[in-house]
Amino acid sequence: MRRLQMGLYVLAISAILLFVNGSAGAASLDHFNLDSLVLMSQEIVEGKIGESYNVAGFPVAEIKVESVYKGKLRKGDSARTFGLYIYTKPKPNDPQQRMIPLDKGDHVFLFLTRDNSHLPESIRKEKECYRVIGSGAKLVLDGKISGFHQGSNPGPYVLDSNAPMAGKLWNKRVSRAAESGRHEPPKQQAVEEFRQQLPGTIAKMNDFAAKLDAAKTSNDGKWFLQTIQERMTLTRSTTLSWDRDRPAELAAAGLANLHVPIYLELALEYDSWGIIARGFGTPAGRDYLLVGIQDTKRSQESRLRLARAVEHADYVYRSRLENIETRGWRIVGKAGVRNDDYITRIAKLVLENTENEELCSALIRSIDFFGRTIVQTDDPDTHADLQQAQAVLKQRSAKPTNQKPSNSK
Repeated sequence: MRRLQMGLYVLAISAILLFVNGSAGAASLDHFNLDSLVLMSQEIVEGKIGESYNVAGFPVAEIKVESVYKGKLRKGDSARTFGLYIYTKPKPNDPQQRMIPLDKGDHVFLFLTRDNSHLPESIRKEKECYRVIGSGAKLVLDGKISGFHQGSNPGPYVLDSNAPMAGKLWNKRVSRAAESGRHEPPKQQAVEEFRQQLPGTIAKMNDFAAKLDAAKTSNDGKWFLQTIQERMTLTRSTTLSWDRDRPAELAAAGLANLHVPIYLELALEYDSWGIIARGFGTPAGRDYLLVGIQDTKRSQESRLRLARAVEHADYVYRSRLENIETRGWRIVGKAGVRNDDYITRIAKLVLENTENEELCSALIRSIDFFGRTIVQTDDPDTHADLQQAQAVLKQRSAKPTNQKPSNSK
């Protein structure tokens, strides 16, 4: 019976995740560091959870605001929030430590946005409702801040293992995750220290947002590059292994949209998301990649980075990737005659570097990735290019070995 109830709970959570994350099928919940939460928030408040109720089947919670750190809300306001239902804590005095949603009276810090464009229409029609940003709830327990993370996928946010009420069972689960490198339990922070930290973080992120908004031309490439380097160096040493850093992602997207190959290459070592590599998605950028891969005077590491970027730059040679964002982009332009033999050129690079196994693997992976997309289209030019590339690769498999054949009598 308990398993059935848990299964129904997970199904209900999965449905709500569609609206909390803003994309269909999004069962993996975001986990942002503090800088990111502050940057993305329009309202940052501290208060107590009040009444919870359903609007057209979706759970909404009232928050009694006690302090405002950012935004238009004021002390004493009652704010309607959507998304708190997926933040859970262990049920008190429960030996099985089943998880329950946060409830009335819980003391929380919330990072909120007024962007409700992807919330259910039934909620948007009501009075203003704030959405809790992914991982943007902090629970106050025993005078300390406790965060949340996704314990399993699919599944809700669960209280971090360092919280006083997390219990032995949950700590055991997280310990196993820590051993596998998936989780590093954060240190708890005193609530007063957290309160004092927020104004400085808000000022820092306001300054970043202003600079980001002003950075529009290729002359800003150095600023984007420096920001990416600084953010990635900082976050690798101070945040959880699974934390997303929104400032770094925005800087990466800004750099990618400039389409300046030299800056893109310098930033590739920090590109764990593929955002920067999409900046090579222009005819000049794709040429830059292939010429660099072919250059044997370059280091192996340099050539590999360029080879691994190929699959992110798209396969239509004359196209441009524009409006590059963290999880999306727009393709502009169509293929020329036989796609200008672009995929075939990649295949020939494989043939010319048969002794370099890592390089060949990266390039073949790109061709395979392109091929799985092309076969679902009816474009004759990319089909012709792919078929020709496959014919080139067959030469590699048919290439004779250096072994001498055995004499047969």
